[in-house]
Amino acid sequence: MTLSTPPNSKTLSTNKYRAVSGFYSVQNDSFDLFKKYPDSQWFASMQELEVYKELISLPYAVVNRQVKVPVKLPTPNYDATCWRCDFLVVNSSRPEKYFLIEAKGVVTRDFKQMLQYLEYFNYTDWKRLVIVTKKRIKIDRNFWSVPTSDIAEYLSAQWM
Repeated sequence: MTLSTPPNSKTLSTNKYRAVSGFYSVQNDSFDLFKKYPDSQWFASMQELEVYKELISLPYAVVNRQVKVPVKLPTPNYDATCWRCDFLVVNSSRPEKYFLIEAKGVVTRDFKQMLQYLEYFNYTDWKRLVIVTKKRIKIDRNFWSVPTSDIAEYLSAQWM
């Protein structure tokens, strides 16, 4: 049994983004090569890539990728529980002003549960978490996401 693509369908390689074993990079239009950012890393989704491009456009932001955030500290019986957040964004002139940025295409039940654990065990980082989606959506009773197009404006307002 062979699978084929219908002749009229667009494949991901004809779009602005190209899939490379499940990861995305930006295509360099002038040389038709993949453009790697200075950190030479790939992105797990196009949403994550779009958020990264918005974040690096901020002149005063230092962006770190795939930051390990402690959810629960270790106990004598259990190891620490950590979560990898997509980005840690620090204001270069005010390092105490940082935000954890999570790019989400779909907010799952597991992610909402992780938010509850983070709020309970690590309230400081929970308050600094910003969830970025394509459109503004309600995550839970008191938590709304920020649209990708507004993330730069949102961070600038928070840093003032």
